Amino acid sequence: MEPLADASNLPPPTAAEPAAKRARLSQLGAPTFERVVERAGIRGLLPGAGAGGAGGPPEVDDPRAARRQLAADLGAPPAREAFLASLGEALAASEELLHRCLLPIAVTVQACRQRRRGSARGAGAAARAPPLKRRSSAARARTPSPPPPPLRVAQVTYATGDSLMRMLLNLPALQQPVATLLLHKLPEFSQAEYDEPGGAGGSSSTPGLILGQLRWCARGAGAAPRAAAARRPTPAAPRPRGAARRLEVVADPAALTATVLEVLPVCSPPVQQQLIGFLPEVVLPSDHEVRRRPALRGPRAAQRSRPPPDAAAAAAAAGARVAQRVVEQLQGLLEQDLSFTAAIIDCVSSMQLEQALQARARPPGGREKGGAPPSGWPAGWRRLPDRKQKGAARPGGRSPEALLVKELVAALQGSEHAAAACLKLEAGLTEPGAHRVFDLVALLALHAKGGAARKAAEACLRRKLVDGHATPAWLSRALHNHQASYQELWPSLLALAEGWSRAREAPLGGAAQTLYVSLFVGAGASLERQQVLQALHGHLGSGVPGEQDVALQALSTLATSHRGLLSAYSSYLANVLDHLEGFSDAQLRQVFGMFAALTALQPAGSGGSGGGGGGGGGGEDGGTRLQDELVIVLNKALAQGCAAYKRIGVVGSLALLRQQAADWHLVGDAAGEAAGALLDAWVARAEAVFAQCAGHPGALAFAMDQWADMLEAPAARPPGAAPGAGGAAAPAWPRPMLDWLHDKEVMNAVFIADLCPPELSQGSEAAEGPPPAPAIELADPALRGALWANLDGRFSPVYLQVLPLAVCPDPGRRLALAWMPAGLRLLAAVLQAVEPGNLSGIDALLGCPLALPDPAHFTDGTWDGLPLASKAGALAALQHAVCWLREVVAVFAPGVGAGVAAAAAGGADATQTTLECVADTQNKLLMRLSQLRMLEALYAHLAVTCPAAAAALPDLSRPLHAAPGGAGAGAATVAAAAAALRRAAPASGAAGAGGKGGNAAGGEAPAVTAADALARLRCLRPAAAHALNMCLPPQMLLAGLLPAAHLAADLHAKLKLLVTRARRPAGLGPPAPAPPGGGGFPGLGGAPGARPPGGAAGPPCLQGVGLPALVAQLAPLLPALAQHLSTALTAIRLPPASDSDCLFDGLPGVGGPVEAALLQVPAVAEVVQLGPAAHALAQACLQCFTLLLGCRQELQPALVQQVLTALAPQHQAAAGTDAQQQAALITSAFKACRRFSCLRSGGSTLSLELGVLQLVQAVTAAAAAAALPAATVAKMGEKLSEAADKLLQERWAPEDEAAEGAKGARAAALPGVLPPAAGRRVRARLRAPAAATPRRAPRAGGFSWKGQAPAITQLLGVLVSCAPDPSQRLAALADAVLPPVPAKAPAKDALQPCSGYPALCSATFVTWYKVVFEQLVAHWEKLVARGMAGLPGGVGGGGGRAGRGGPRGAPPGTQGGPGWDGAAGDALLAEAGRCCAVFAALVGLTREHHARSGLLAAAVRSGGAFIDGLLRGMPLWRALYAGGHADAFTALLRDVQRGTKKLQTICNEGKAQRAGALLSRAPAAKRSLERFVFEVKAFFHEAGAPHAFWFGSLKHRDLSGNCVGSQIFPQDNDDEEDEDDGGGGFDDDDDDDDDDEADEGSVAA
Repeated sequence: MEPLADASNLPPPTAAEPAAKRARLSQLGAPTFERVVERAGIRGLLPGAGAGGAGGPPEVDDPRAARRQLAADLGAPPAREAFLASLGEALAASEELLHRCLLPIAVTVQACRQRRRGSARGAGAAARAPPLKRRSSAARARTPSPPPPPLRVAQVTYATGDSLMRMLLNLPALQQPVATLLLHKLPEFSQAEYDEPGGAGGSSSTPGLILGQLRWCARGAGAAPRAAAARRPTPAAPRPRGAARRLEVVADPAALTATVLEVLPVCSPPVQQQLIGFLPEVVLPSDHEVRRRPALRGPRAAQRSRPPPDAAAAAAAAGARVAQRVVEQLQGLLEQDLSFTAAIIDCVSSMQLEQALQARARPPGGREKGGAPPSGWPAGWRRLPDRKQKGAARPGGRSPEALLVKELVAALQGSEHAAAACLKLEAGLTEPGAHRVFDLVALLALHAKGGAARKAAEACLRRKLVDGHATPAWLSRALHNHQASYQELWPSLLALAEGWSRAREAPLGGAAQTLYVSLFVGAGASLERQQVLQALHGHLGSGVPGEQDVALQALSTLATSHRGLLSAYSSYLANVLDHLEGFSDAQLRQVFGMFAALTALQPAGSGGSGGGGGGGGGGEDGGTRLQDELVIVLNKALAQGCAAYKRIGVVGSLALLRQQAADWHLVGDAAGEAAGALLDAWVARAEAVFAQCAGHPGALAFAMDQWADMLEAPAARPPGAAPGAGGAAAPAWPRPMLDWLHDKEVMNAVFIADLCPPELSQGSEAAEGPPPAPAIELADPALRGALWANLDGRFSPVYLQVLPLAVCPDPGRRLALAWMPAGLRLLAAVLQAVEPGNLSGIDALLGCPLALPDPAHFTDGTWDGLPLASKAGALAALQHAVCWLREVVAVFAPGVGAGVAAAAAGGADATQTTLECVADTQNKLLMRLSQLRMLEALYAHLAVTCPAAAAALPDLSRPLHAAPGGAGAGAATVAAAAAALRRAAPASGAAGAGGKGGNAAGGEAPAVTAADALARLRCLRPAAAHALNMCLPPQMLLAGLLPAAHLAADLHAKLKLLVTRARRPAGLGPPAPAPPGGGGFPGLGGAPGARPPGGAAGPPCLQGVGLPALVAQLAPLLPALAQHLSTALTAIRLPPASDSDCLFDGLPGVGGPVEAALLQVPAVAEVVQLGPAAHALAQACLQCFTLLLGCRQELQPALVQQVLTALAPQHQAAAGTDAQQQAALITSAFKACRRFSCLRSGGSTLSLELGVLQLVQAVTAAAAAAALPAATVAKMGEKLSEAADKLLQERWAPEDEAAEGAKGARAAALPGVLPPAAGRRVRARLRAPAAATPRRAPRAGGFSWKGQAPAITQLLGVLVSCAPDPSQRLAALADAVLPPVPAKAPAKDALQPCSGYPALCSATFVTWYKVVFEQLVAHWEKLVARGMAGLPGGVGGGGGRAGRGGPRGAPPGTQGGPGWDGAAGDALLAEAGRCCAVFAALVGLTREHHARSGLLAAAVRSGGAFIDGLLRGMPLWRALYAGGHADAFTALLRDVQRGTKKLQTICNEGKAQRAGALLSRAPAAKRSLERFVFEVKAFFHEAGAPHAFWFGSLKHRDLSGNCVGSQIFPQDNDDEEDEDDGGGGFDDDDDDDDDDEADEGSVAA
């Protein structure tokens, strides 16, 4: 055989060769895969096989020899069988081996060549030159031959198109089994690589390499196979890697086709596309005849090779059967997924089929009536039958609606224009009622298209839901009963639900919850429901509160509404227990509520199964197993000593107890054995909760609070109860369970002690004489006790032992004070559940006294000499007393508010006795609020003056995190340790009067602020706000100021927190751990403006409370809040003669020795002054109303209507339409709010007037939102602007600095309290001022505009933005108000008013300049946007080429709109001209004030923004220029040019002075200036006036006129460089600019 001959081209071996074969087989041994590859000389396939390795391709020295060796070794059937078995085992064991067998083999060749001596340019060039003439043979013989040059060996590697699998496929005997083996590998790799980037259709993936071995095949020999090989591949199948060589023969096309059809349904879509394109290469009429020898040439040879007629008929029949099977397979695939339409059409058109088979293979609906396919395929979905049409479904069992969805997806994926038109139509739907099912289908089809269409569809859906154009109910309605149609869109629905769950907007979270519920309920298979649960589980484990809330709400909905469906997946739900530590209290309630609902009892006759709660029954099913696992987790959590696990155990156990209480109503015999067993189980679990929390007072307090929340909240309908059995109303708690809680004696004798015998307190003589003074026994001999806050006098039967317990050496008794308020709350909740509105069983606790330290300790100087332990005990007693009073107010306030409302309504029950009882309870509650305010002030003052004692206080805002045991027992929690580290900052300022005692323990104690101390208090629950509903006689109106101020400030803090949470929800990151403090919220246990430590979401009383829910609860209190505002304003305008005495007129418990001594403490005396109380109340009420009016998007319109009605109580509704009544109400509210100003009375403050101004501005914004007439809104704005101007012109009388410092000291000690008005008695009581006095709120009698930048910013913003013509107001400020301010002023004249404005002086000039420039930019952008909106449709865009609205050579006049012709255009350009003149004037002010760096930075920043706005309006200027306003626009540009030259100079100044504030803003400004130059040049060129603009050279100068280098910082001022820079640099001079050479980019006059 020739060395270069190919074994595959030789004839089959003859019978004379068996001996040679046997010899080779015996030499080969067992023909395993490894041995065959090794004998073929292929390296790099197997581990340790030599070259190639894991990183390179396989290598071979001689590919032809390798093919010959493979053909020789595998020629015999036994050898082939053994080799195929070994090959299958090797490929099954290693995926990497299969991949390398499919890679092209590299050939390595050793190439040798001689190296020439010398160089063509050197001395050897002549020796190598050709001879000039031919020499003779003798001469050649005499000339010695030079030695041969040295050999250079080079290794050359190149790749062939053959892989090992291609070599095996080219062997006819191995082709079919190897091809079958490879095709069977496709399903294994296609789906796995389809999910990876790149897809399974890539040429380098394993499926792509497998298909590459079979593609481009030439079948046998002859003309027909060559034609098939020359046919182009389908567009969906790129030329794969390793497909350079063709298969030399296809041995059995029928078997190969059958294998392809076998694996086609189980492959991924990209692989299916390639397999469809591969079918025409093997299914052809000429393939039915298999030729094993090359065809002979000539007619006679053709006749001899032609098979007999019977064989031809049989082959034709076999080919027809193969074609029939192919068509059926394609038809079934097309019915399942229309995305294969293009590939199937190309495949059918390439196959030589009969007309009938081609017609069957066409897609459904893809033909017109005449038989021709429709134009613009695929548009056949329009001819599908209507989904309402009745009849048999299409083949495959698919409904017409499902086929419609499939064809719609295919149509939108096949036509970009159709997708764009569909998206435009869907985006135009803005009415919630206009959305139908088809709209969601269309958007989902666009989303399934992927790419830009996916993003556009998702953005459209997001915008619809966020803006309120669509609701989650639309999604639920569209998905209900249409589950089969959405099977093809399942990935898009699941992706949208996952994305919306992570969004910050609340509507998207609700939509995600709806999607998850609908997908789970409507899923057609278990696998799809598992996918939904997997997605929900991922949200729960994300650690993001927003995602967790969505997932928990979806699971709770499924548990209550679809319990039977969700119970089948209880094994998947058990994984939720792995994330319990990361859930908040509200989320834990949802989690365990879901589990409790799944394990609850089922009503008689209902389907499904479930275990009873805690012994209530239940079968041995998934619910019982889930219940057992849940009980085990809760028992372990309760037994743990860690606070985090205690929390889980308490919340979970209470959820089970609540479910067991609901199961009570499902038990038929309430007095039978089932009810008894259920009650026994309930009692056992309740006893376990109390027993496990007994050793941890914080956990016990937490459990009582959670239990009270559960009793107070309206419970949901039992999951198994039918709606008819009780509807949606919550069933009452079973009376036996409530009796057990009542008998638990949560308020036991540990806290309460007898004050006087009952027989004395009930007699008539009890009212005579002083109240009893029992002997208070204390374990600390350094302290003296006294009874505080006794409102019942001798009628009080008991008192609270607060101080005796606080200084008790027993840790158990001392720490029991932590759950004393929680016990009161739980007892009140039980009494309310037994008999709503009746708290007579605990009414003695409302007025009973408290045993606290003697007030003489704080007035006679003995406090400083007390030991640190005594100070700590006294301070702890005050802390617990404040927490007790807060809970007392929250417990009794709802009943008092309801009683006052009923008494005011004058119902049938409003008897004289009832009215007296309500008045007595109301007066006690008001006095409790006043005492609470005084105790808070005293507690904060003592904590600041004695930081060492304050550091040892327990954290009662979150008592669960307090360590059990005494002060030294147990380790602090992680959160407490972190808080201690944060508080360990160096103390700033003196410790005050208690500094000596605070440092008695040795070492410097960490500083404790009032905010830190107040953060450790129990938060005031929202129920306390009901005390605002007061009914006082005229002589007692002022007695409600102090209580109402405290409640209004607390209400404003809660509203502000909830508004912030609603607008910026937590969800951008993992939740921060619960801090040890309660957060610095005013009224919630913190100081105003302080942020909660650790990123807490607020106090525990607001967890799970939303803004709409809180506002709905407080809506009945809005008229009372408005009444308190009126009372406070009256007290400010007409202050009474007395100061603090009028604040307690008519209230009980006033005038005792304890109260008199307490009022002598300066910190307490300050807070009981009439002026501060009135101002605090007025400001808090104004802020509440302003906040509510600003929440129009978060609140329902009815709630906003109630706010406006409360502001205008005198408004009488007149007849008319709803819009007219709304307009009249807003107008009345506007007038009423303007009357709130107290400026004329002389007792007002700037902060109060700013509050009034903000409220009036909010009403004006509501008027604009309600579409009131433009003239009405403009009139309101004009009045607003006038009011702001008056405030800026207001002068405030000076005050002596001594009083300022003294009052500032009290403000420093109590930052949550406003400073008092001037009062000689209070100033005389003030002691040493604090070292550092922070900036205080402005007040009457002493004020300075310096440092009031926020107030100036707000007032100037209202002055300009609300003016009738803001451009005129800006022009007046820039031309007449700002220029008179001197550039430099002595220190004594820095506060001297300028231009008639006391707020404008040298110290505040930079603030004025910044605000005016910012207002100019804001108005300029509005003006440009208004002008652009008046242009014809489609004309707009930003600056630059994209913003021109047409080609560069288009005539400018073609874009003019009719709206800006004539007077309209003149008015618009006049206003724009004024703005440009103001821009030039403001930038020009920088030359005189060049020493103010803040002013220069503001000019650069705002100036660049002004230029950007000008460039964005280029289409507008182009239209106006073409409309006959060329001169006005040219003048406008000249004004702008004056400012741009100064801006360039300012940038040079920053470079010369190396000012960081300017250098950071200069690049952006220079880019804007450069764009301005080139855009203006292009503008005049397009307008046909290129002579109106020219360039010139520019000298870069600073503000002093010195030349500055453009690229480097100059070393001196003598180096001057002139540059030709087209980037927009302008020279800097005064307005004449005569000494410059030329302007760079000047506009002709």
